[in-house]
Amino acid sequence: MKRTTVFCAALAATVMVTTEVPAADEPAGAISALRASWMDASVDPARDFYQYANGKFIRDNPVPAAYSSWGQPQILNNQNQDQIHELLQAAAANTAAARGSEAQKIGDFFASGMDETAVEKAGIAPLKDEFAR
Repeated sequence: MKRTTVFCAALAATVMVTTEVPAADEPAGAISALRASWMDASVDPARDFYQYANGKFIRDNPVPAAYSSWGQPQILNNQNQDQIHELLQAAAANTAAARGSEAQKIGDFFASGMDETAVEKAGIAPLKDEFAR
């Protein structure tokens, strides 16, 4: 069990480190190991290589107040969350989905959670059977 956990953690770390998002000034699909646009040439690399290699990225991407750290993994996660949200909204708006299809079920489930008025009105009534067990 411990080996599996360590392996999964190492695999996840490898994926996060090797997953890259093209910089805004790079064409789509362009991924390189070195980002010259992140480098701060005003810093002597012999004195502070980290600042030299990442200075502009750090300057242009301050850590948001809601996060304890900020970098490519967080940026990629936010982009993924935005794309998933767009897919869910599209599924909820799709009235042409076949009844009983995955698209219809996903859309209905998402829409039901977003209808705050209906959720507040129903209260805990939908859960009473579960509580009674």
